[in-house]
Amino acid sequence: MFNFKKVAFALLLTLGILFSVCVPAFAGTTVTGGDVSFDKYLIMDENANVPTTEFTYTIAKVADTLAPTTDGVLISETWTDTTETTLKSSRVYATDGNDAMVTGTPTVKTTPKFKPTDTSYTTKQGDDTVVLTTGQKYATHNIVIDFSTVTFKRPGIFRYKLSENNLTLDGITNDSLLDRYVDIYVEQDTGNTVNNNLKVAGAAVHRSPDTIPLKDLNWSTVLKDNGFQNVYTTYDLDITKEIRGNQGYRDEVFDFTLKIEGNPCTRYYIAYSTTDTDTSVAASLGNLYASNIDGLSKDGSRYYLTDTNEDGKITYNFKLSQHDTLTVYGLTATTKYSVSEDNQDYDPTYSVNGAAEAAGDTVALRAMGARDNSVLFANTKEWTVPTGINIQIVAPIVVGAVAVAYIVVTVISKKKKSGKDSEEE
Repeated sequence: MFNFKKVAFALLLTLGILFSVCVPAFAGTTVTGGDVSFDKYLIMDENANVPTTEFTYTIAKVADTLAPTTDGVLISETWTDTTETTLKSSRVYATDGNDAMVTGTPTVKTTPKFKPTDTSYTTKQGDDTVVLTTGQKYATHNIVIDFSTVTFKRPGIFRYKLSENNLTLDGITNDSLLDRYVDIYVEQDTGNTVNNNLKVAGAAVHRSPDTIPLKDLNWSTVLKDNGFQNVYTTYDLDITKEIRGNQGYRDEVFDFTLKIEGNPCTRYYIAYSTTDTDTSVAASLGNLYASNIDGLSKDGSRYYLTDTNEDGKITYNFKLSQHDTLTVYGLTATTKYSVSEDNQDYDPTYSVNGAAEAAGDTVALRAMGARDNSVLFANTKEWTVPTGINIQIVAPIVVGAVAVAYIVVTVISKKKKSGKDSEEE
C-alpha cells in the first residue's frame, strides 16, 4: 500500500501552509480527524498599524462533481527521492453524499482576529509563505478546522472546500480567490498490529480542484501562495507650516487641531520633521515636539495616536512652527480628516495636495482618497514701511547740520584771525 505520509508531509513542510493535525489513537477500521490549522496573512504598509478585524470562513463537503464518489479520482504521480523512484497512486474521494467512505461535517474552530497590538514583520519569518514587496510588512494568525466529528472509513484523500467570507472593512483587499480546497490524507497505520487500522497522516490546501499535491518536488513553487493572503491599503497625511512676511516671526509656534474619522478601534503612528536649517530653530525643535507627544502612547521608539473608539473618531492637538511637518500614517482611502489652526492674527491661507491656496485657517472634513495627502498652512504678516516720509525728514536735517557746521567753522576762524591781529599791534 502506498505510504502517503511521507509524500504529504514532505510537501507540507515545504509549503508551510497547514500543519497542525492532532490525531488521537484509535483501534478498529475507522478513524476520526483532529484539528487542522494553517496560516492567514494580512499585508500592509510598513508604517501602518495592524487594523482591528476578523476574517471568517465556511468549510463544506465537496460533491462528486469535483471528486466522484464512484471509486474516486485516480491520481498517479512519479515521485523521486535520493533512494527510490516509484509510481505513487491513490484516489481522491468526495465527502458529500459518500457515507460509505466518510461521515460527519468539519467546523471552523478558530478564526484569525487581528488587532493593533499584534506583532508585525517586515521580512518573511520561518516557513511562512507570505509574499511581500518593498515597504510592506505583515501580521499572521491561524485558521483552525475541527475534524473531530468526521469519521473516515477507508484510506485515500478526502476533499473539502474552505471559503473565506468577503470582508467589507475599509482598506482591505480580499484574496483574489476566496475558495481553497482542503485534502485530508488517510492511510493504513502500518505500525499498528490491528488489521485495517487507519490514521490521518496529513492535510494540504490548494487553489484548484484539479491539482492534487502528492509530490514533494516542484510543487513548492506552484503552491507557495495557497494560504489566504489579504492586503490592507493605507495612505499618509502630511501637515506643514510656513510663516511669511516682513513681520512674520519665524519662531512663532501655532496650535493645531486634527480630527480623524475612520475604521473603529484603529491607531495611527505619527512622526515630526523639519526642513529648517536655522540652528536656533533646530535646537528648539526637541522641546516643541516634546509637548506634542506628551500623553501619546509609545510602541518601541514610535508614537501613535490613542486608539479610536467604536465610532472611529479621534482628536489630536499639536503645535507647529516654521517648516515643521506632522505626518500621520495608516489612513485608508475613505478615512476622513479635518485640520484647523489658531492663526494668531496672521493672514492665514491653506492648500491641499498642491492646489491653489485658499484664504482661511480650517480644512473642512474631507476623505483621503486613494493617495497620500499633504496640507500646507501659511501665515503671513506684512507691514508697509513709509520710506518716502523718511527721505523728506532726513534731507532737511542733513542740510541743517551742514549749515550749522559751516557757521561754527566760520566763527572759529574769525576769532583766530582777530586774536592774531591784536598780537601784531
